[in-house]
Amino acid sequence: MKTKKRQGFTLIEMLVVVLIIMLLAGLVFRMVGAIGKGNDIAATRATIEKVSHALEEFKAIYGKYPPVPFYLGKQQTGYEYPTLHGWGQNAEQKAKLLTEGGRGTVGEWGHSCTVYTFGLASFFMPRYNGTAERGPQAFCGVNASAHTQKGGIPQWSTWNSRVNGKLGDSDRDLNAVRRILPFLGGKLGPDNRIADTGCIQIWESPRPDPLDSSGEGLVTNLNATFRDAWRRELRYSSMPPYETYKLWSDGPDGVEGTSDDIVSGRN
Repeated sequence: MKTKKRQGFTLIEMLVVVLIIMLLAGLVFRMVGAIGKGNDIAATRATIEKVSHALEEFKAIYGKYPPVPFYLGKQQTGYEYPTLHGWGQNAEQKAKLLTEGGRGTVGEWGHSCTVYTFGLASFFMPRYNGTAERGPQAFCGVNASAHTQKGGIPQWSTWNSRVNGKLGDSDRDLNAVRRILPFLGGKLGPDNRIADTGCIQIWESPRPDPLDSSGEGLVTNLNATFRDAWRRELRYSSMPPYETYKLWSDGPDGVEGTSDDIVSGRN
């Protein structure tokens, strides 16, 4: 008696094969995800280690850790500042409006226009030259037209001293930046602007234009900060007399205070 030749897989056999493939794919995806998470944690630890070394160098120079001011109830990591390019052709007029209007003292102005945020990164880089052309002189305590020490946004004068009438970063602060930046993988150029930002990340921040009553116009500030592998800013805390600090990432889950936080500090 002749037997029939088998023509192919049965439906059950095909379902079994599909199931096995799905199980193997799921296993591979979990392994890849675990590897990716491990790489992200390692990259974040590396960034935190660099910033920690910079903090120790800052303390060696100034005798304390960066005394970062509070904004909206917490110490910020980023340094936000205006540039001539970002504030357009009427930059001086806008600066004069904010300066003479006396709106705000620590960064939040009328129309919610942030001008400065002196976060942790501002203690590791030049404040006057920074990474781009400085904003209107009127922002820094000088009337750009008369070149006199008139006006200026109070926040700038509070956190930036004038040395012998000179506007800008003091020689001591510039020399400190030259020592600190290499710990972050960066360096200062001969023009006292950052030539290599290292692990400091720079991006533009749009803000409401103070001259636009409609509230739709925008100006642009530059922002410099430190981020973890999940694109979130690192967190920093140091209280007077600034002899200790805490630097951390909220970790993969993005929630502060959980077991996967990545923390460095001096107690």
